Amino acid sequence: MTQHPFRFAFVCTLVLAAAMRTSAQQPFWEKVSTAMYCEWSVAFGAPGTLYLSDGYTGVLRSTDDGTRWEPKNSGLERRAVFALLTAPNGTLFAGTDRGMYRSLDGAQTWEPASSGMPDQAVYSITNGPGNTLLAAQPYGLYRSDDLGNSWSEITLPISSGMYRVAVLPSGTFVVTAGTAIFFSSDQGQSWRISIPASSWTSPVCETANGTFVVTSGGALYTSTDRGSTWSGRRFSLLGEISALVTGSDGSLFAFTWGLGVVRTTDLGDTWSQISRSTHPDVKYATLFQFDPQDRLLIAGRQSGVFRIPPDSSAWEQLRGSYPLNRGNFLGTGSLAVGRNGAIVLFGDENNFEGDLWISGDDGNTWTSPIRLPAIDLGSTRSLTAGVLEHFYMTTQDSLYSSNDDARTWTAASSPGRTLRAVQQTATGALIAGTEDGIFKSNDEGRTWRNTSRSTGNRAVFSIAQDPHGILYALTGSGTMIASNDEGESWAHRASTGLQVLGSGFGNTIALACGANGRVYAANRTSKDVYVSNDGASTFQAVKVGGIGYYVQIAALAVDRKGRVYAGFADFRGKGVAVSDNFGLDWQPENSGFRSTEYGLRFEPVVYDFAVGNDGRVWALTDSGLFRSSDWTLGTDSPPVSRFDIGHNYPNPFHSATAIAFTLQRRGHADVRVYDALGRQVALLADGVFDAGTTRLAFNGSGLPGGVYFCRISTAGGVETLRMMLTPSGGMVKSER
Repeated sequence: MTQHPFRFAFVCTLVLAAAMRTSAQQPFWEKVSTAMYCEWSVAFGAPGTLYLSDGYTGVLRSTDDGTRWEPKNSGLERRAVFALLTAPNGTLFAGTDRGMYRSLDGAQTWEPASSGMPDQAVYSITNGPGNTLLAAQPYGLYRSDDLGNSWSEITLPISSGMYRVAVLPSGTFVVTAGTAIFFSSDQGQSWRISIPASSWTSPVCETANGTFVVTSGGALYTSTDRGSTWSGRRFSLLGEISALVTGSDGSLFAFTWGLGVVRTTDLGDTWSQISRSTHPDVKYATLFQFDPQDRLLIAGRQSGVFRIPPDSSAWEQLRGSYPLNRGNFLGTGSLAVGRNGAIVLFGDENNFEGDLWISGDDGNTWTSPIRLPAIDLGSTRSLTAGVLEHFYMTTQDSLYSSNDDARTWTAASSPGRTLRAVQQTATGALIAGTEDGIFKSNDEGRTWRNTSRSTGNRAVFSIAQDPHGILYALTGSGTMIASNDEGESWAHRASTGLQVLGSGFGNTIALACGANGRVYAANRTSKDVYVSNDGASTFQAVKVGGIGYYVQIAALAVDRKGRVYAGFADFRGKGVAVSDNFGLDWQPENSGFRSTEYGLRFEPVVYDFAVGNDGRVWALTDSGLFRSSDWTLGTDSPPVSRFDIGHNYPNPFHSATAIAFTLQRRGHADVRVYDALGRQVALLADGVFDAGTTRLAFNGSGLPGGVYFCRISTAGGVETLRMMLTPSGGMVKSER
């Protein structure tokens, strides 16, 4: 069969685009928050300089003793860093999920240092005598005698897994692997094996008199013959011991779940408490070591890194906590990115514990989890960013709003039973979807009007708004209704081919809108995405191939370039698929989604998407929060909007003010002014404009003083300008 030349060229373009995306070094997704647990690691540089990794986000450096941190990842292609080490000559090493890297300039730049080592995760690094380094991979041990220029494998007596390496003060090389411990007194030339316990064993410590000590299963094991034989005992008063470290004076420090940090100078006959109690966020210590100033560092996988100064019981948090690390498996979640860049997210009551997290710096740091006792977060259905830097949250029957980046919330009156979704229009009106139809409020939710009676007041499962301000709502019967007057009136769309989505699946329906009448819908029971190119009048079911047999589509989004994103919630996790041709064809896009287990790649369950003001797409998953990396935008810098607006001047204004917008290319623009109740008071422009800046004059004479909104709609999207008028006048004109 002869191929259509346009179709052939289009397919070639897609293949080329996919090849370019695959060849790019930077992964599509980068991790912002950490889930479940962290592989914390710390190294030290010059006085006051610390290096930190959490297993996900590369290397952080602090030059002020841990007060402020900044990422230092230039040249570090792998952001999953599991181990850090400073060599005696100052070279910094980072063990990643794909080999070793090193830095010769204090983490300013990084270079690969894995010659002779397999392309696998490096979980542990330690210094040996002279220029010797030891590194452990999941199933291999490697040695370098030239500060990482080359590596050679060390063969142990038996094969075991998850090696961890250390060098004791006496010079003994120690490798722990499960219950087995390997010792070498000749720098790795020969080894002997010892098994002190039947369960997982901690790293070996050596006391001042040469006694070897390990902990296993909450018990303490000691050996006075360099690991040949062991004796163990439990300490019921201490609680469970999860970590050990030897102090500079040779005494032994233990972290216990119950009493915190305790110390013994006689191998456990007597103990003294160092910290009054464990920090509430640290249950098991995964990092337990002293820094050069004899301050004890301790980290829990789910809580961050803490520090205790000598002879003190005070805890100081250096880094953490991260969102999405409560519990082993997350149930559901919702995400919103505000117009000023604030990121807000939460999850269900059972797994997120009802916590709400906020970041104001692009996800680099997060507030401690915020508990809002007046709000039943466990029944939360949606979180939405409004047009006036507000956030809105819906629960089963209630609506809450926040005007301070989600730190405090105010309850609004309920528009109806079973509140499922809320949207805010360009003029600030709220549109709510409920079991009883669609309601509109022009006063921040104080009063509501049912505006969908003409459509039969069907239950509404989802509401979305396209770049031109047209609202679409999907009802329980699988029909679509739409409004082009900011929800004041609604009309049926034919919605041919869409009924299958309304068959009793409640609020599991995902809905997203692109430009020019493109609408996308899906639910968790179908492998298809339903695509409309005619304003939701007809839909075509498109299978998302190449993802797997079991597919549950939980989230949809459209970025500023019109690309469509589908997120999957199958219990096995299938990640994300992207369509570059308006939903007709799909490709998996999961580079950057990685676990900490042996460096294997995985595709997490996706709960929600949000598109930020910089054009990046954010994905909330059961394994943390991810965002698309900068290169996915297709430019070397943040994208320039197809139009730009500034503040009207003057503002406030007495009678007249000037409004300017800039088009990157010739196109249509619609500019209207609305009052605080959402009523149009002026049409400033509705036509085609040349590329460049256009200035319009708005004369408000004759209008009452107060807040007005100017909405500018183009092919690039919709922007809203808030204006303040004091006293009134009477004419409106435009100039070009």
